[in-house]
Amino acid sequence: MKAEELSIPIGTGITIASKAWGNPHSSHRVLALHGWLDNANSFDSIGPVLAEAGIRVVCIDFIGHGLSPHKPQWCNLYYTDYITQVLDVVEALSWKTFTLMGHSMGAGISSILAAIVPHMIERVICLDFIGILSKEQDQVKAIQFAIQNRETINNRKPPLYANKQAIFDKLKSNNPWIADHAAHRLLERSTECIVSPNGEQMYKLRHDKRLVGPSIFIMREAEVLIMLEEIKCPVFLIWGTVSAQQFAIKRNWTEIMEKRMQCVKNLRQVVVDGSHHFHMENIDAFSKDLIEFILEQEGNMTFSPDPNLKNTSQQQPDNHNQIAEESERQEKKQTSKLYSFFLNKDE
Repeated sequence: MKAEELSIPIGTGITIASKAWGNPHSSHRVLALHGWLDNANSFDSIGPVLAEAGIRVVCIDFIGHGLSPHKPQWCNLYYTDYITQVLDVVEALSWKTFTLMGHSMGAGISSILAAIVPHMIERVICLDFIGILSKEQDQVKAIQFAIQNRETINNRKPPLYANKQAIFDKLKSNNPWIADHAAHRLLERSTECIVSPNGEQMYKLRHDKRLVGPSIFIMREAEVLIMLEEIKCPVFLIWGTVSAQQFAIKRNWTEIMEKRMQCVKNLRQVVVDGSHHFHMENIDAFSKDLIEFILEQEGNMTFSPDPNLKNTSQQQPDNHNQIAEESERQEKKQTSKLYSFFLNKDE
């Protein structure tokens, strides 16, 4: 089944590139969100399968990715911009409620949206991630570091490659786990031909070069856990078998993910063979479960969003420092309880 290429205007002159499969009038709507430096081709295997089951699937290119435009040079990049981008897209599509399916960073954005606009999200499908990347850091120093590197990144010239094979080889050297056909599929939408300053035909990657720079703001883990606790809708989490190897960025990765999963009230999970991009490599391993999850009747669900409900709380939320301090107090309190327990046990 061939994808339908869409251009979705979201205001201020910005048009979001996207791909779609299935009947646009279907009552089962899925918005698919790709991972960092990926693009809408990430769902080329899943989209047609879901469409055959009567599901409408729209896969967007986040701003700065794929065929979507980049933000102006004077703008900073925040992952929170993707949240408003999604809301603008569904408003343009006239979707009041829908299912979110996100891979990696897209799963993180889906997690945040499920927490902050629960009246809109029917279900969430997380592919090989849940929550958003976190870091225990001094926020002032993080901002200083990002600003110090801003000029360097803005002035950085994008690497040029003599041919598409050279770009493929570079991708595989950075991510040896991804299947060759999946890598080629992603590069089809993220590579463009240009003329070099020397007049030669060369190739480069389309993504915004600022995406590889340091983030100005990153959540702390305590904030991520609080966010996950706010998710009310059903969540289907699918892991690839080699994720632990790829996500060696944190030594306590398994422990962090286990704590995150415990925070989600209505979670089911499966593990399938494949790399971090298993959804492009091994769709047969989970497509049946995925379709059943999306088509599950509301009567069998413990949650159904009310599109007429809005968040009415006017209370000013705590800032991130207060949340972190409260988390530390709770940990000390739990430690004190355990200490008292063992003292009493010995008596």
